[in-house]
Amino acid sequence: MNVLLLSFDKKILNKETESYERMTRYAEHTSMLGVIVLSRCEEEGVEHGSFIATGFTGNPITRLWKAYKTLKRWNKKYNANIISSQEPFESGFIAWLVTRKSKAALEVQLHGDFYGNSFWKNQSWINKIRAKIGLFVLRRAESVRVVSQRIKKSLTEKGISENKITVTPVAAQSTSEMTEHESHDDFTVLVVSRLTKEKNVTLLTRAMPYICGSIPGAQCLVIGDGPQKNEILASAKSIGIAESIHLHGYKRDLSHYYAHADVVVIPSHTEGWGRVAIEAMSHKKPIVMTDVGVAGEIIKHNHNGLVIPENDAGALAEAVIRLRENKELAKQLATQARRDFESLAQEKDTQEIMIETWKKMLV
Repeated sequence: MNVLLLSFDKKILNKETESYERMTRYAEHTSMLGVIVLSRCEEEGVEHGSFIATGFTGNPITRLWKAYKTLKRWNKKYNANIISSQEPFESGFIAWLVTRKSKAALEVQLHGDFYGNSFWKNQSWINKIRAKIGLFVLRRAESVRVVSQRIKKSLTEKGISENKITVTPVAAQSTSEMTEHESHDDFTVLVVSRLTKEKNVTLLTRAMPYICGSIPGAQCLVIGDGPQKNEILASAKSIGIAESIHLHGYKRDLSHYYAHADVVVIPSHTEGWGRVAIEAMSHKKPIVMTDVGVAGEIIKHNHNGLVIPENDAGALAEAVIRLRENKELAKQLATQARRDFESLAQEKDTQEIMIETWKKMLV
């Protein structure tokens, strides 16, 4: 089985990363696994046994053209059985162009809920065009691999055949070790997120006046960085809660922050999966999240977390205050979250699903 992948994960080209190690494990189940990285890369290509990978410098259009030419060349050289794209848009389209003139089957992966939530599409006219290209490619793919039942449902509602969609959840893992909860006087709300529009951290700044009104001294720690940093700070200052919002930037080790948190909030407009929710589960923390990503599938309302409507500051404040006032509920949700984390799919499980999907495509 010869497989070619189009990916945006440039860590694949770094032999010191988990991404590289994961690809070498996948390659053990193939005769040849070739990965073309579309993100801008300074690293040279890598090779290990039946696994090879390469990337490119230059602007996005140049990289896309180089990826297309390389994909055509590798497909001819290795006689690929499967060509897989990490998304159905630009890379999905060039994958389709190559497969339509070869015997290779097309697999398209979808890690975001691009069709079940209008937020992404409405961000720009380019995204509206990309959405149409994506549907064109998805309808022509032999196999579609998604990370959640939510995404599968949104695709079937767009007319994509349910029979060719496989749900392969992201492997449950924590990026930091669980530590005991740190006792402190202030009630602490933790947000771990990129500071971008779709992550909607400004929702929490709108909710904080209500939270602080009911919980004197409440503090919000935001771990992450991004283009909305100044907007978040300005919003906090304008509504008089600047002293309650603390932006700590990107941190590799989150153990201390999870240990200090009383509740973890995920305020996103949209999520494909929700790694932070899984991370919070592993740290045995009560979770409040909007109804996106793993909400309803992994995080279930009043079972192992609280799920609120998207972009509803009042509902967010009410949920956080509820956990503060009902400590027994917070403890029950956190305990159940940790228990449910233990039963989530692991790396070997997701690998087995992926390999079996590839084998079925060869039949």
